[in-house]
Amino acid sequence: MMDLLSLGEWVVIGFLALVVIGPKDLPKVIYSWGRWMARFKTYTEGFREELNGIMRLEHLKTLNSEAEEGGILFSQEAEIPEESSLHPKKSYRSKSLKRR
Repeated sequence: MMDLLSLGEWVVIGFLALVVIGPKDLPKVIYSWGRWMARFKTYTEGFREELNGIMRLEHLKTLNSEAEEGGILFSQEAEIPEESSLHPKKSYRSKSLKRR
């Protein structure tokens, strides 16, 4: 939102808010506005995550149906690699870069 308004426009808005709302109530209004914006952001992120989950599910259904049409069958139980293969313990940093 900061990209939509220049610094001068923000100064004018701040001055008008100071005159209209008053210096006593302005911090309360700004705090309240910030809380509402945080709630709005939380709700939109939750909605976005739900939508992405639905899209992923539909994509997987499409891939599964295409695989079944092609004669490829996926087992319901996928093999899970061991944790040691996912996170190797060996350090790939050279000895000169390691801390002493």
